[in-house]
Amino acid sequence: MYALRLSNTTSRIFQRLFTTTTTTTTPPTLLRVSEIFASVQGEGPFLGRPSVFLRLALCNLQCAYCDTKYTWLFEEEKQQQVLARVREKQRDKLDLKVYQKSAEVRNLSVVDVAKTVLDLSQGHIRSIVLTGGEPLIQRAALYSLLESLLKKGYHIEVETNGTIRPSGFPIEGIHFNVSPKLSNSFQPFEKRIHRQVLQEFLNRDAIFKFVITQEKDITEVNNLVELVQIPRERVYLMPEGTDIETLHSRGRWLATECIRHGFRYSHRLHIDLWGNRRGI
Repeated sequence: MYALRLSNTTSRIFQRLFTTTTTTTTPPTLLRVSEIFASVQGEGPFLGRPSVFLRLALCNLQCAYCDTKYTWLFEEEKQQQVLARVREKQRDKLDLKVYQKSAEVRNLSVVDVAKTVLDLSQGHIRSIVLTGGEPLIQRAALYSLLESLLKKGYHIEVETNGTIRPSGFPIEGIHFNVSPKLSNSFQPFEKRIHRQVLQEFLNRDAIFKFVITQEKDITEVNNLVELVQIPRERVYLMPEGTDIETLHSRGRWLATECIRHGFRYSHRLHIDLWGNRRGI
């Protein structure tokens, strides 16, 4: 979809707009960015809504099925960490490519990121989606960016794995889409599930989106819903898949399971429309 290269110069008006007030602790002014583009939201409660996507680099998890490994899988040792947790029969399904950090990650100022987001919005897109990677790793640098975008009237969605607290973010105008990882991610339970953090997101009226591969995943979701006391109408089940055939096959089965358990179904609209492509 739409994409812009960052300008080498920034106007004084943007400098004034996105410069934060000096405090005793100066917040980071750089964001590690993977890509910025305009598309439609492909998942969750705002599916189909035109949005500008800010995909940030780095993640604190290494999920086996991750389809954005280019945001964090940069070194051979990290590749081995992923493979060590994956059963032998699953290894042929992994993207084994290791990405070059210098080619995939740009260190951009908050001002330049804001200008690119505003340019891509073209004056009529009013929704910004922060995704990753795990965007809350960089939450200190995000504060001033989000505060400024909210003042401009944008609605902000934050996609997060639910392991980092949302403290410090404004209450109004920011919607969290929390995606706790199940055992199908091949991450240890104590690394991927933090009950108190999930309860904080629950108090922020977040929705909870789970990636589903097979029937036993539904049992895990039910157990976590009971553990955290998540209302079922705030739970979305989404089929894992990066090709249309897999997505449709799992989607038909999963939609039936959502009816059975009282959960909501989330498709992956961007995969259905454009396939497994970046920048859409």
